[in-house]
Amino acid sequence: MLQSDLRAVDLAGGVPPGADGLVVLPFLSGERAPYWRSSLRGAFDGLDLSHDRATIVRAFRWLVRKGPAFGVRVVLCPFGDDPETRGARSPVPGLVRALDEAGVIVVAAAGWDPGGDVVSPASSPHVIGVSGWDIDSDRPAHGPRVSFAQGILKPDLLAPAVPLPVPRLDGRRGRDIAGGTSFAAAIVAGVALHLVRDTPALGKSGVLKRLVEMARPVAGQPPYLDPKRLSGLRAS
Repeated sequence: MLQSDLRAVDLAGGVPPGADGLVVLPFLSGERAPYWRSSLRGAFDGLDLSHDRATIVRAFRWLVRKGPAFGVRVVLCPFGDDPETRGARSPVPGLVRALDEAGVIVVAAAGWDPGGDVVSPASSPHVIGVSGWDIDSDRPAHGPRVSFAQGILKPDLLAPAVPLPVPRLDGRRGRDIAGGTSFAAAIVAGVALHLVRDTPALGKSGVLKRLVEMARPVAGQPPYLDPKRLSGLRAS
């Protein structure tokens, strides 16, 4: 972890104070004073295409250092890490592993990759990776293929999504249809929050087990977290 930590420090250190307008709102399990509202939810606010890996690393490093003290239990990561290049390993996998070891559950979108792979950090065994379920056609949305990453079948779950037209990643004209994995991951993160609120001792493995138990089996695919099966969750 030391080399990964040093890479993260180098990357985050190059981002000026203020992180180019990217703000982490840590209200992922509600908040205490001065808000006193259990319904508050957190987010990465101000995120746009100008933010690169260094900015995201700075946000994740803050979560590793401060998240547990703020009572953060679930982190939603609706975006993917930049592709790794030879000699330039990303610190993001090490950071999500550190969050997992601290008892923080990371739920990440499986992403939209030209090669059809689940993107980092959703591909990490320390993260619950989520792909989309097309609610219009009632089948898995077009997106990352099911595959093994570090011996773990990924993505872990499917959840409701609204596929969106997006620019082609291969540079050609026309549009592709993205599977809406960011929407799907947000739904799973919300259910995870309910689970850890009701059973605080649950970690990532325990939460994933509960989610799979609630989900509908799908042949050749991860299980689908059908909202119709979530009626037993207690409302906030």
